Amino acid sequence: RWGEGPMTHPDWSPYEQAAWAEIQGWLEPDASLRARLGKWATAPFSAAGAAAFAAPGLGAALQTVTEAAVQAATRLGHATVRPDAVCAAYREAGFPVAAVSHVAELELAAVDGRLAGRAAKYGALALTEGAATGALGLPGLLVDVPTLLVLCLRAIGEHAAYCGFDVSDADEQLFAVQVLAYASCPDSARGPLLAQVDALGRDIVKKKTVKKAHSKLLVKLIRPLAKKAGARLTKAKLAQVIPAVGAAAGAAINAWYMGLVCDAAYHLYRRRFLARKAGPAGAARSDPPPRGRPESSTTGS
Repeated sequence: RWGEGPMTHPDWSPYEQAAWAEIQGWLEPDASLRARLGKWATAPFSAAGAAAFAAPGLGAALQTVTEAAVQAATRLGHATVRPDAVCAAYREAGFPVAAVSHVAELELAAVDGRLAGRAAKYGALALTEGAATGALGLPGLLVDVPTLLVLCLRAIGEHAAYCGFDVSDADEQLFAVQVLAYASCPDSARGPLLAQVDALGRDIVKKKTVKKAHSKLLVKLIRPLAKKAGARLTKAKLAQVIPAVGAAAGAAINAWYMGLVCDAAYHLYRRRFLARKAGPAGAARSDPPPRGRPESSTTGS
């Protein structure tokens, strides 16, 4: 099945062949150093949050708020992604990109050049926001969770756009929430969810998606994904209600969580970019785009 084990394709450059191997390595459990270090650093906060989560009514109420926030943030986070800015960034680097869809014609090296620094940018934003709201305790948490989710979905949307996927489409918004859910779940649960991510990617290409359906269907499909994304985040974030560690917990957990999200977005969208180039063999598209070349650069950096 596509997506499992080694894969090569004649339309891939040596750089892209190496990138595919790197992505496959990342998909292995515990392959991400950032995830391992983040898990160790946030363990005390997660334990404290789990204890608070068990308090009667508190955990369940906050998870309900978190799920609702994911659904609301889906549109708000993506609405702030500017396709014109994405295209302008490519043109400044010498690539003739007039629309986000034109990114499919480029080499992955060009895409990676534009993705550089995205994780650091959003990590800094999440850390600052978490420290500020964490100092406020429970009231700050009610602001922090929705704000963090908007930041996360904006980060995912930006990764999507730089890889040539338009998050203004309902089907792409659903895919973005699946990326969020993938980042939020433990390693042991990522295998089945990756299969869902792959299946949705194939359905988008085959146009078996929610694009033409009523918006209520999108909400219905997003709800279970929001629950997956909300459960882990909620337990960790509840440590912020403890006055002595609120600001530190907010900053550390936000930076850790954003790191997971950007890591997942970076790898999953690049993986999908390569699958699209592979054509039918990658279950990505039936008409692989021509290999694009920059106007004044061949490295994309």
